Amino acid sequence: MKKKRLTIHLLCCAESLILLVLIMYTTLHLREQSPFAWIIWGLLLALMGIGILTEVLFYQWHINPLKKLRAAFVRLVHSEDQEAVPEDANADLLEIGGLIQKECERIQNQLEYSEQRYRLMAKLSNDVIFEFDLKNDTICDSNDWNILASGKQFVQGTIDQKVVHPEEADLFYDFFRGPQTVGELKEVQLRLYSRICDAYEWTQIRGIVLGDREGKPEKILGRRLNIDKLKKESEGLREMAQRDSTGLYNKLTAETRIRQILAGEPEQSCVLLLIDIDHFKKVNDTLGHQVGDEVIQEIAQKLDALFREDDIIGRFGGDEYIVLLKGRPVFPRDGICNCCNRIINVFHNAEVGKKYGYSLSCSIGVALYPEDGTDFETLFQMVDQALYTAKRLGRDRFAFYQEDTAKQ
Repeated sequence: MKKKRLTIHLLCCAESLILLVLIMYTTLHLREQSPFAWIIWGLLLALMGIGILTEVLFYQWHINPLKKLRAAFVRLVHSEDQEAVPEDANADLLEIGGLIQKECERIQNQLEYSEQRYRLMAKLSNDVIFEFDLKNDTICDSNDWNILASGKQFVQGTIDQKVVHPEEADLFYDFFRGPQTVGELKEVQLRLYSRICDAYEWTQIRGIVLGDREGKPEKILGRRLNIDKLKKESEGLREMAQRDSTGLYNKLTAETRIRQILAGEPEQSCVLLLIDIDHFKKVNDTLGHQVGDEVIQEIAQKLDALFREDDIIGRFGGDEYIVLLKGRPVFPRDGICNCCNRIINVFHNAEVGKKYGYSLSCSIGVALYPEDGTDFETLFQMVDQALYTAKRLGRDRFAFYQEDTAKQ
């Protein structure tokens, strides 16, 4: 480029020199008063003016902008504390191209370093960053940023292969394929299958919907975080808060769960049992409160083992237990009687009673859903009356709620 510019300067100088010689030669002939000489002199003078103008324009339109462009790139590439731009700022386009390439390499290195640091931070934080293309139905994540799946292979395929727990399949589908709004923040918690653990683990998926230039939803950028440990710890704490020292549901939790079951079992039969330890005050007064606590603890453990996992068993007072046998099409009366007799035997065979030579017994009230009541308040009132009947008849027995008996 420098050689081309030097050549242009030499040509302009040569042109100017030749024109000057011709003008001098023509001026000598003007003394002869030749009209032709005057014409030649005028043309040569015009050509000389054009040459000078061309040189000036070439400098203004080509050389000067290149100097400014090069100076700008030098200031961009060099540190800001550099006092002045180097003297060779009159570099040509080839030098400017080198500066541009150098700056591009610097930016590329910064991007690679930032991406490497970003991936490292993602691994350390146990987060997986993902990008879901709504238009192309493709997804990639921060593990390698390669396309993991496309089209139906991702959303529907994940559901069909039960990678997402069937109970949360609808949540998963709505997150990725449901209605999308640009700028919308989305969050869902669901269980995904883990090959490492060979089990479903709780995962939190959060994302934001990004739009294209036209403002239409284009991508979902988000993160996937394993919250299985945190979720189980939270559920464990909640479960502990719902139970008392015996391990059974406390009064509030037992009542809440029984209400939920009664409201959700309109066509099923249920049985509510209210169990009271006979003469428990005498146990405390005779054997002491510590022995009384042992009685409460042992009975609670044996009652918990006596019923099904989905039945509700709770401690409803100091010496009372409440049990809901969950819905079945029909509860045969003899089956309920057998259940009550097993409960009575639990008290008769209590180890604490044998240890201290004390005979334990209980009274049980029985109420049926929906025959005796269709809501908790009504059903509890009936079972409490049945319990009173069992005590009035001599204790150590069970009694069903009967309307005529309750009026006595």
